[in-house]
Amino acid sequence: MNIFINIRDFLYYNRKIILVIFFFLLFAVSYLFFKSDDYDELVYLDDNNIYDSEVVDTVIKKYIVDVKGAVKFPGTYELEEGKRVIDVINLAGGVLENADLLSINLSKKISDEMLIIIPEINIISEENFINDFNNDGKISINYGTLENLMSLNGMGEIKAKAIIDYRNNNGMFKTIEDIKNVSGIGNSTFEKIKDYIKL
Repeated sequence: MNIFINIRDFLYYNRKIILVIFFFLLFAVSYLFFKSDDYDELVYLDDNNIYDSEVVDTVIKKYIVDVKGAVKFPGTYELEEGKRVIDVINLAGGVLENADLLSINLSKKISDEMLIIIPEINIISEENFINDFNNDGKISINYGTLENLMSLNGMGEIKAKAIIDYRNNNGMFKTIEDIKNVSGIGNSTFEKIKDYIKL
């Protein structure tokens, strides 16, 4: 009985100290509890940096694209990953009136260091072409139509189309020898037609 009385007296006379210890322990337990929850929300990216998983931003790739040819403002443009050729053309102010878009895939996604050439429509009147042809009897590889090119010796429809596609994508031929850069036209074909073609 004396033991319980002594304990009661001890608690009574030391109640303030006991209350302080109680609240300190309560605070310590609460702090450790909430600290463990915060820890679960952290993501370790490396040994030196810790970031909250909710604030880690996704890195957006930037591509540099060069556009040339029949656009209002040719040059290089920076676009985000996922953009398409039509977006580049719009940044360049749009196409000119003489732009030939038949061979351009406007929906193609861009890539870094991509070169886009918008060709111009080759405008030449039939009368002028006939007069020019009659002057020297040669076919222009820069302005000749599909039918004109097919009239050359050993030149079928496939090779004639390849010539037109090449000049649309790469610009006009600088020399007649440049026609050998066209797929399917080698030295043997060039030797057959070199005396009958011109720029």
